[in-house]
Amino acid sequence: MPSAADKRAALLKERRAQQVVQPQVSARSAEEAARAHFLGASVIEALAQGRTVQAIPVEQIAPELRPELRQPRLLLLPEELCPAGVWNETERPQIDAMLALGESLRERQIHPIVVAEGLSARYPAARYLIVVGHRRWTAATLVGMPTLDALIIDPPSLEDRVTIQFSENEDRVDFCDMERAWTLERMRQLMSDAPWEVIERRVRVSESRRKQLMRLITFTPEQQRTLARLRASEFQLRPLHTAMREGGLAPDQVDRVIRQLASRAPTASGVPDASTASAPPALTSAVEQATVARLVAHMQRSAAPTLAPRPRWFTSLQQALQQARAGLDRATPKVGDLDAALRSDLQMEIDALLRTVETAVGALTAQELPTHEP
Repeated sequence: MPSAADKRAALLKERRAQQVVQPQVSARSAEEAARAHFLGASVIEALAQGRTVQAIPVEQIAPELRPELRQPRLLLLPEELCPAGVWNETERPQIDAMLALGESLRERQIHPIVVAEGLSARYPAARYLIVVGHRRWTAATLVGMPTLDALIIDPPSLEDRVTIQFSENEDRVDFCDMERAWTLERMRQLMSDAPWEVIERRVRVSESRRKQLMRLITFTPEQQRTLARLRASEFQLRPLHTAMREGGLAPDQVDRVIRQLASRAPTASGVPDASTASAPPALTSAVEQATVARLVAHMQRSAAPTLAPRPRWFTSLQQALQQARAGLDRATPKVGDLDAALRSDLQMEIDALLRTVETAVGALTAQELPTHEP
């Protein structure tokens, strides 16, 4: 028998199904506001040129979920925030932020989201995929809004999509350094490991800033997600990632420091989207560099008798192996697109890598074998 939550969801879906796209419903002021919002973002300006804001049923909009195109942000889907009609209390700060944003959008949506025509396997009713505006769509979905104002553009290239997302997110006060690092990494992947100076020009960051941000990628994926939830900046985390890269902390010690930082963070709700002019400033990170430094120093002192120093080459090798594994994971689904010559070249390189790995594993195993007296 359907639950009350299921009935409410069914009623909401029925009401949404009655909605149709309403072209050219916005006033000129809304279009001008949209252009002002993207001032300086030349890519989106060009793609949105001559387009008219439309009111689109929320159920006809979906986020881009393909791994290579999904926006590198720590933002859960509506069904992850409210599975089976029950709030996921472990994500309460994000839930509160989305609900607050949803209520703000009910009153007035100043800036339209940006979408392109496309289909979604997860959301079969969708006719458009989000280019910019994932948070607003999530909020609108959670509070049951029937429509969202949107600009429909031609599907951008992969590089343009990431550039647009980075530019849009840079205008947000709650865009954290970990998410910036994810975006830079994604951009380089999409551009076939182009030189960093090309990426820096593309998203308009300096070389020194890019290097600072990419130091955060040395954390494990799970550690990265925790630090992103803490909204911690690279500067605040510098004592931790410096100690980790230099071998001053073992992996389990890094985990312990991060857990302590998470336990000290206050439980706080988020804030409305910065796309509304009257939105209050976003919650800043509760992490302080001095606190991180004290925790790192305490961990190092407590482990001083047993922790052997790591040689510098070890960390570099570990990172190179992690990057190689990630690269192979990304490339494996695409090898069928290669011609015979390229497949042969790739096979030779992988065979050589396997031989090297087997030699290294043999050396490691030999070190672990017990010695026997003659």
